[in-house]
Amino acid sequence: NDISHAKNGGYYLIDDVSYFTKITSTGDIFFNIKLEGVNQSLVECDNGDVVIGGYGFREGNTGGPISLLRLDPDSIE
Repeated sequence: NDISHAKNGGYYLIDDVSYFTKITSTGDIFFNIKLEGVNQSLVECDNGDVVIGGYGFREGNTGGPISLLRLDPDSIE
């Protein structure tokens, strides 16, 4: 659903089922993790943290509560 250039190189991606991925500038996967309830957009902060927003799903995929998650991608293994 969204892609953003990473300040330290490569790109961050978030997809519709909440997979948060970082790829290198050549397209190799650096990490790929499943998150919960954040699946719409992302932005990298000045300190390198990434804020990801989205919404959870209710039965029938009719939407749900809005969520925000702030994380340090350097802490992802």
